[in-house]
Amino acid sequence: MTTANPEPNAKPLARAKSGLTLHHATLSDIYNIDDLHARSFLPNDPFYQKLIPDTPLTRAWWREWHLRAFNDEGTIFLICKDGDTPVAISRWIKPAKEDGGIASDGFGGEETVDVHRTPEFSADHDVQLCDELFESFEHFRRKLMGRRRHYYLEYLGTIEEFKGEGAAGMMIRYMLEHFVDAEGVECYVDASQAGLHMYEKFGWVKYDEKPFPPVGGFFYTESYCVRPAQKKKYGV
Repeated sequence: MTTANPEPNAKPLARAKSGLTLHHATLSDIYNIDDLHARSFLPNDPFYQKLIPDTPLTRAWWREWHLRAFNDEGTIFLICKDGDTPVAISRWIKPAKEDGGIASDGFGGEETVDVHRTPEFSADHDVQLCDELFESFEHFRRKLMGRRRHYYLEYLGTIEEFKGEGAAGMMIRYMLEHFVDAEGVECYVDASQAGLHMYEKFGWVKYDEKPFPPVGGFFYTESYCVRPAQKKKYGV
């Protein structure tokens, strides 16, 4: 099978001042990031601890979702490493070929388009909360983007002990320079509270938000953001 993210050359795409390196993800990488979500979002966030607890079932779910993205020619899957150890990933869905077209995740098409990009939630997910959050992604993306061509930053996570080492910024700068701004199109992202400030720093604008019921006294709000089309280069 031809994959969207073939085995790359040894030379990294970019390198952060901290020494972290940026690469296109490989198939072997996918089998080494089962715990990345838990180590990125769960340590300090009761909402995500309830949403997708770290169990064997949810790790299998993450692997399946990452594999589907990896094998999708419409997805760019990046990974940051500390030596040979994955410490951050991001997944970017490419625009449809034309305004009103259908992107590889089915966005922009008719309601009957059946892509099966996201696996069915497992018994260990909080299914009601997951339904509400994931449905909000689609709702606000349609509300804010209409059927205009755009990149979608579908997922970005950095494990807790490597946050602040430049991984997220390196992935974003690479994509903006080589893809988003090179094509002069918009870019959409659903932002967690922790990530919103970083996205705003790179030019995303929050247009809407959705608060969720408190979890153990912790209030969580998801923000829905658009980065306007522009022609701008970012140094790495």
